[in-house]
Amino acid sequence: MKLLATAVLLLLAYSFVPAQKHWEEFVSAEGGFSVLMPEQPTPSSVNVDTSKGTKESRTFSYSDQDLTDYLVAYSKYREERSKDVDYDELFDKIQKGILIAEPGTVRTKIALDLDGNPGREIMIEHDDGSVKIHRFYFVGEYFYQLSVEVKKFACRDDRTERFLNSFKLVAKR
Repeated sequence: MKLLATAVLLLLAYSFVPAQKHWEEFVSAEGGFSVLMPEQPTPSSVNVDTSKGTKESRTFSYSDQDLTDYLVAYSKYREERSKDVDYDELFDKIQKGILIAEPGTVRTKIALDLDGNPGREIMIEHDDGSVKIHRFYFVGEYFYQLSVEVKKFACRDDRTERFLNSFKLVAKR
């Protein structure tokens, strides 16, 4: 009888857990990547001033009902990065630029690798309690950036991890 009661309680408890929403795969054949997002993102483009001139960055973003913002962006450079590039130094410059645009405190900085290509993740905490996690990679002549901003941050949740870890390179058109 206790086993039956336990099974019923577990079944009832499970029925009140909200079902995880199925995320959609977004593929940019032009950008050469795929990523999972809660829904299809809104595309846009923005011009970014760099030391080598103005570059167009293609962005794809989505904000959910919990006020979590998801963004993936890419820019194409004229020349492929050479093997002699000091990527740590380059990522430090990118990090400084991000902190100028969105002041905060860097909480974590992690070196990443995407299919043999260099990357970095930084987590920035803002004065309002929100947290933004950025990942960026250099892949050939492309620069990729993923960002998740969580307005009410307690810890990294499965949605943040699902988005960040789903980023994959695909064949470009």
